[in-house]
Amino acid sequence: HCLDRLKVKNRTELINESYNDQASTDNPYLKAERKNTEEILHKIIENLPALQKAIITMKDIEEYEVEEIAAIIGTKVEAVRMNLSRARKKVREEYLKWTRV
Repeated sequence: HCLDRLKVKNRTELINESYNDQASTDNPYLKAERKNTEEILHKIIENLPALQKAIITMKDIEEYEVEEIAAIIGTKVEAVRMNLSRARKKVREEYLKWTRV
């Protein structure tokens, strides 16, 4: 469990550094738009069912492999893929609702 936490911390730090480097070269409008999009996506992910939220967070944010997620959750790889697909579909649908308003 400790090794998993360290792995997540390292991945998160790398993501944040590359994101900040990219954002620093953008104009203020693009920075605001990127921040707004990030906030919307976090709100959408927070409202997903617990299992889908955990899976999409581990896969798309913490960059775990599907096999690693299956081992952590204690389920089959196919179940992880199915839940990940459903979670991404729901995020996509909800994001389109937010941006069309």
